[in-house]
Amino acid sequence: MNRQFSHNDTLYMIRTLYYCIIMGVLSMLIGSCRVAREIKSVDAATFKAEVSSATVQLLDVRTADEFAKGHLEKSINIDVHESHFTEMVKERFDKSQPIYLYCRSGKRSMMAAQALAKEGYQIVNLKDGFLGWLDAGYPAQE
Repeated sequence: MNRQFSHNDTLYMIRTLYYCIIMGVLSMLIGSCRVAREIKSVDAATFKAEVSSATVQLLDVRTADEFAKGHLEKSINIDVHESHFTEMVKERFDKSQPIYLYCRSGKRSMMAAQALAKEGYQIVNLKDGFLGWLDAGYPAQE
């Protein structure tokens, strides 16, 4: 069957395609705003004050070697580059409580924060990472 489209049919299809693209872009933007609200980045002083609680969930997303050289007391190490990172976090962390996380400089922890926020976790990220913690003069555990 060979159907000829009229000028109005073509305009209708173009307009429909345009609206679908716009709606797709808007839905992605709205979704990224939701994730951003679930991630709070704080400086070392604020992070220290908040993690002093006995019940805090503290996650170090660096490698095992980096963790062995020094880490924050009470932190659990799960490398963000592990293939099953989010599943490993789900096994060990309570979604109803915020997770405080850090890496060396803040880049990997922000990657981890975005992945975990998509899973519904509330995240508090150490802005300048473990280096910022040490620069502020706070203690590390080996």
